[in-house]
Amino acid sequence: MSSQLHNEEALFLYVNQMIRDVLQVDNVKKVRYDSKELDSQSLNIGDLQQMNTGYALLVSQNSVAYTFITFSYKGKNTQLNKKERSWLISVAHYTNIFIENLKKTEELVAEIEKLREGSISPTISRTLFLIGEKERVKLAQDIHDSILQELIFIYKNIEIIQNRDEQHLPSLEKVKFQLNEQINFIRETCYDLNPFFLKEIGLIDALSTLLDRYRKTCTFEIDFQVSHVNHFADLSEEFVLVLYRIVQEWMNNAKKHSKANFIYISLSYRHDNFILIYEDDGIGFDLNEENNGKHFGLLGLNERIQSLNGNLSIHTEPQQGLLLRVTIPNQRNDVDD
Repeated sequence: MSSQLHNEEALFLYVNQMIRDVLQVDNVKKVRYDSKELDSQSLNIGDLQQMNTGYALLVSQNSVAYTFITFSYKGKNTQLNKKERSWLISVAHYTNIFIENLKKTEELVAEIEKLREGSISPTISRTLFLIGEKERVKLAQDIHDSILQELIFIYKNIEIIQNRDEQHLPSLEKVKFQLNEQINFIRETCYDLNPFFLKEIGLIDALSTLLDRYRKTCTFEIDFQVSHVNHFADLSEEFVLVLYRIVQEWMNNAKKHSKANFIYISLSYRHDNFILIYEDDGIGFDLNEENNGKHFGLLGLNERIQSLNGNLSIHTEPQQGLLLRVTIPNQRNDVDD
């Protein structure tokens, strides 16, 4: 599934299989060429080159190399039609955006790791967080305005053709199903990258909506409790976004790693501090092993928490679950305990 694409290798396995299934072609694979090996002609993402044995679709390029997905001709050397070519262009752009996003994320993580060797002030952490959020918003808008709209257009055209010709071929139904999966996945991706609804519905309702999504897709139960509700109204956009991202990251990690049956999350306000607690009955991990902390994303989370002068406490042992407690001091003067 698309939600499991966390690296370039997994991406190409997924895209190659999708092209194989949708177009009914063989020998689908990733091929990378050194820039010096190709002609100096200008190539753009989505360009489809015809070869003796099939096609080559350009999905990524930089100053060093060009990356193509190559595949055979269709049965009986049938040429690709206009809709299929349009779909392949969308696939190429989707793949390219995913790869670029992976690279940016890796570069940002590397920079943060360098900074972490020294002392990072809350101001620097906050700046990095805000820059990252702006990039998320821009990426979400790009995906929504280009790839998503193109896929919806292709889906609607298939329906028009079916209704006009009164033919509902199994192959077209399969294409529609896969397109619909991609449309839903991209919508969810945009939703995660840019939670625009935070301003409209507030932190508590936004978290409830987020957790409902995990209830539908995961096997663990989730108990979400909020006390001192009035203290979570009229918070700054930055503060609300940090709390939302913390819970979002916890849930992503729980889904991937925890193997929990039950998760408890609470929000409260005590002694002029906002308190966010996460607890699960999963497999936990050894805090003394550095890679485990990185694996669960705790170091990145701590940067966000420190940007608001907060702190994170962690209690866990192998096979003993996980307890996380975030305490962030009140940054407003108009809230009383």
